[in-house]
Amino acid sequence: MFGKFSTLSYKTKIKIIFYSVAGLSTTLLFLVGIFFINHLSKEVNKTNQERVGALSLRVTDGFKEINDIIVELHKNNIIQENLLVNEENVLSNTERLELFQEIRTELDWILADKKSAFDIILLDNQLNKINYQTFQQISLDTKLINDMTVLELATSIDHVEGKWFFNDSLSEAYFVKNIYSTRIRETKKLATAIIPVSLRFIREFFEETGIYSKDDFVVLNYEGQYASSKIDMLDAVTAAIDKQDNNFSHNQSNTLRIGSHKYFIFTTEGKVGNHSFTFFYFLLNEEWTMKFISIIIIFVGGVLIFISLSLLLVDKYLNRLLDPLIHLSKTMKDFKEKKDFLSLRKNSLKIETADEVEDLYASFNQLIVDVEELIQKEYQAKLLSQEIEYKFLQAQLDPHFLYNTLNSINWMAIDKENYEISEMITNLSFLFRNKIDHMDDMIPIKEELDVINAYIKIQSTRFGNRLVYEEEIDESLIYEVIPKLTIQPLIENSIKYGVEKIKRPTQIKLTIKNLTGKILIEIKDDGPGIVEKIEFKKDSTGLGLSNIKNRLKLIYGDKASVKISSEPNIETKVILAIPSKN
Repeated sequence: MFGKFSTLSYKTKIKIIFYSVAGLSTTLLFLVGIFFINHLSKEVNKTNQERVGALSLRVTDGFKEINDIIVELHKNNIIQENLLVNEENVLSNTERLELFQEIRTELDWILADKKSAFDIILLDNQLNKINYQTFQQISLDTKLINDMTVLELATSIDHVEGKWFFNDSLSEAYFVKNIYSTRIRETKKLATAIIPVSLRFIREFFEETGIYSKDDFVVLNYEGQYASSKIDMLDAVTAAIDKQDNNFSHNQSNTLRIGSHKYFIFTTEGKVGNHSFTFFYFLLNEEWTMKFISIIIIFVGGVLIFISLSLLLVDKYLNRLLDPLIHLSKTMKDFKEKKDFLSLRKNSLKIETADEVEDLYASFNQLIVDVEELIQKEYQAKLLSQEIEYKFLQAQLDPHFLYNTLNSINWMAIDKENYEISEMITNLSFLFRNKIDHMDDMIPIKEELDVINAYIKIQSTRFGNRLVYEEEIDESLIYEVIPKLTIQPLIENSIKYGVEKIKRPTQIKLTIKNLTGKILIEIKDDGPGIVEKIEFKKDSTGLGLSNIKNRLKLIYGDKASVKISSEPNIETKVILAIPSKN
């Protein structure tokens, strides 16, 4: 195993080590997450129990408000005195009306700061309505809650503590309590108070806590009376609670299955005076499960995103750190196999890492530059040798003898009135003069065009209609200086490998134009192409493509370029790009 590991690349080794550490870290992170989720579950359970306790406290506070009303009814002097007068004296209707009005006024003051109770029904011992102005539409037979009439409510209590009555939907309740005299030593019943209580605050508080769903609900048990905020569940819940014999742990969560649903049940008790209430809070188990699943999904998703980003960033960093070394190794290996210095130069990189890798690349690139300079010097020495040989051959041929001979032939043609031969001899003389003259290595484009035109006239005499020559010259460039005999050899190649090879007319076009600070020279023809016959040696009539390319590189370096493309019998194109000095 370790032997195989040692044969892996340096980059692969580092990645295996990192991924192993990342895997162990991820496992540890998941274990921490499991512990955290378990702790969170306990905390959520504790928090919900506290909120349920807060709701229970709110409910008992609301019930205590009713108890406070009863206390105030016993403490209020005006109410006590008027009730006592009503009980012990025979009053006229007017006196009774005034007495009841005073009681009503006091009742309004008592109810002024109460939130749950919205009115009080007072009945004297003869069951006469004392506050009849408000309840004038209510009779003793009027049904108030759970089909119980006013009379039934008033006569349902036989003890001093009073009694609560709740409707099934836990939206309304009535508290019935006897009012006794506190102004005489003798305990004497003066009236019966029936207090309607709105329980909307239970539903509102239950809904506003934000931790319950629409399927959760609360059940109240008071002396065997059950009321539920979700009335359609009342019968099933009552049966389930009775089956459990109310054996639920208080201040802890229990579970109970009702139908196809499983609920968490939080049970708390409240006490107001001598009245005890039991509250059951039913939370749908699926809702809690979904919440914890959401927490787990968020946690796992967060871990995966963190790991993914970490892997991505580390992978990017490792690539940035190791790719230059891998590239350098591959470049040296390719050079060792192919011995191609141009590819070595082309594949070199410039990096800025401010570390040992940058120093290594700087040294490598400098080595390439040094080797390239040695090659360039050797190449220039070879060109110089060829130039000396070329000039030596030029010196062997006496140009004056050649010009005088051609001049004599020209005058002989004129003497015999053969002007066509005379023109051909004149063009040939001009062409030789420019090719053999080695005084100037750089000439204006205009002079190069004169040489080309002389050469075209000679070849037109030979090929006739088979040679179609066209020029498109930017006149602003004709005084730009270029190396001598740069364009004419390319025109010569088009004739040699195009016009000479086929019998049909061949079109040759020379285009010279300015393109972003460079002189663009394009020679194209529709001959058979040069795919199989591009020459890289000096031929018999002048300089070949290879020599032109080398001369341009020697003079202009990388600022000049030569591009060749060929589609047989469609278009063969040679493009020279030379820096413009203007």
